[in-house]
Amino acid sequence: SCAFFGGRAEAQTAGWQPETRLTNDEANSSAPPNNCKYIAVDHDGNVHVVWLDERDRNYEIYHKMRTNGFWSADERLTFAPGTSARPNLAFDASGLVHLAWNDERDGNMEIYHRFWTEGAWSRETRVTDTPGDSFASSIVAVGDTVHMVYMETIDTTTQIVYRTSRGFDWSAPLFLTNEATGKRMVPTIAAGPDGSIHVAWWDT
Repeated sequence: SCAFFGGRAEAQTAGWQPETRLTNDEANSSAPPNNCKYIAVDHDGNVHVVWLDERDRNYEIYHKMRTNGFWSADERLTFAPGTSARPNLAFDASGLVHLAWNDERDGNMEIYHRFWTEGAWSRETRVTDTPGDSFASSIVAVGDTVHMVYMETIDTTTQIVYRTSRGFDWSAPLFLTNEATGKRMVPTIAAGPDGSIHVAWWDT
């Protein structure tokens, strides 16, 4: 199951509120294991949470949001065969909430993207198309640009790849690492107040 801890802005209720259980199905619900954000707050103060859920006998991505103190019903976002996993969110200056995840519908792990605006999700966009697995994405938005890093399997190694997007179109992949041995894993990304982009990962 997934739980949420929220801090309230009102002075009379400063501090952490009691935890709230977000999922109640008998199947497993879990957050992504890599260093990415699966919670985002939009311009209107709505809290968005995504997770992977096994209630459909296959791992799928689910979403719910908290508006005016109340949580919406669980919303299933993926319906393709194969495991959908590692969802992560980012909120941009235009008010869009972006979702990225890796999906096995193509026979290997590829990364997909869609965004939420005015109460609805956009169509899916396939971001990667490679022979190896592309997975464990992490995204951050600066202005209207979404910055993404993820792992790419090449032969016996994994490398860290960087891309950007404004809307549905993604830039060509830029490899941040190119080591001949070992693995580079679970990248995370953040933006500074000056728009600088920071990336960290685990490297063997």
